Amino acid sequence: NVWEWCQDGWSEYPSEDVTDPVGSGAGYNVIRGGDWQSIPIELRSQHRGNSYSPSVSQSVGVRLVRTAD
Repeated sequence: NVWEWCQDGWSEYPSEDVTDPVGSGAGYNVIRGGDWQSIPIELRSQHRGNSYSPSVSQSVGVRLVRTAD
């Protein structure tokens, strides 16, 4: 089990209600879901953290998604 690296750039959520925010990024991307050494609260898809985009880690992966044409 690894954190899932997401395409969205990481930034704090705005104070007003928003739908599907993508963030500004500034070199960091959202990671979700926790990894094999995470505490239970981090093992949910709603839990988010950040990871520097060019970094490599044994605890961060990617899920490929194909959209229907």
